Amino acid sequence: MGYRLTLRNMAAPSEALVANESSRCMWRQAKGWGWCCGIYIHSAESDWRRCRGKVQLKDAVHCIVHAQGRVSAALGDGSLAIFHRNTVRNWDLRSPRLVDLGRPRRSIRCVISVLDRLWCGYGNRVYVVEPRTARIQRYFEVTSHPESHVRHLVAVNNGVWVSVRLESTLRLLHAETGQPLQEVELGPCISRILGPDSLSLALNISALGAFGRRLWVGTSGGTIISLPFIPELAGSSELSSPTAAPFCAIEQAQISYHGHRDAVRFFVCVSGCVDPSTSENPKESHKEKSTKPCSLVLSGGEGYINLRIGDDSDENYGNLLLPNPRLRRAERSHLIVWQLQA
Repeated sequence: MGYRLTLRNMAAPSEALVANESSRCMWRQAKGWGWCCGIYIHSAESDWRRCRGKVQLKDAVHCIVHAQGRVSAALGDGSLAIFHRNTVRNWDLRSPRLVDLGRPRRSIRCVISVLDRLWCGYGNRVYVVEPRTARIQRYFEVTSHPESHVRHLVAVNNGVWVSVRLESTLRLLHAETGQPLQEVELGPCISRILGPDSLSLALNISALGAFGRRLWVGTSGGTIISLPFIPELAGSSELSSPTAAPFCAIEQAQISYHGHRDAVRFFVCVSGCVDPSTSENPKESHKEKSTKPCSLVLSGGEGYINLRIGDDSDENYGNLLLPNPRLRRAERSHLIVWQLQA
């Protein structure tokens, strides 16, 4: 089941937000207000519009992650700013610990928490940092090309899926050792399903997420692909096992006919519920009166297109928001929503 929402502007919140339940606050990247080298802190419970604190850093913030009781901000100059609490359990915003990942200077485009460590994509390498001591433990190369840039990292159980900028290849690494486990090339998959003329839809990977026992991939051409995890390849009967590596079955990949006209910006998964009264089968709606839990996967990007119909699909596809007279509906920012059964 899919839905489409039209928005005015689209940003990638997954690169700018972090929620810390223990402190009940949210840290977000300062972007678009003339003060891009900083972080704003808001309450996550009430009066969330009011800024509770802010900190200015020496370069642009690309990613914020909470791990091991620390908040780490990835900066555009190739360094990590790690914030900790002071003796009275308040966040010390004046003296973060800085970790320099080395030269040549490049932006740290992605950081995630893996087994209580920080994995930082820096150039063609992944650096593993211990957040409590603010020290680099080790690093390893994802690709042999020094000019490449690690763009996305997604952790699933005992594996981490990695994408590299301007490439359509996905790589699975072992979460403990960084050993390569699998490579998946998306070009042949898209050509097989949508035809040889569709290769432009997979120029490179622009978004990555892992929800509902699947790896969700967004491309620079607006295509959305999901690949199921196959735990049997890892010698485990259950994917929920922490030792299972999330191998993907490329031959079972699915491509959504609902896509964006430009690059997919982000994926987000939230909890939801299924209302039986909305079921297409009236017999099922009478049998089960209570709601069922489910998950909603959202993709954000510029524009909307139905790959089965083309640009004409936008004429009568629901009016969820007031139209913007300056733009055609298919060119405005959109959220596409998928419902996953629990």
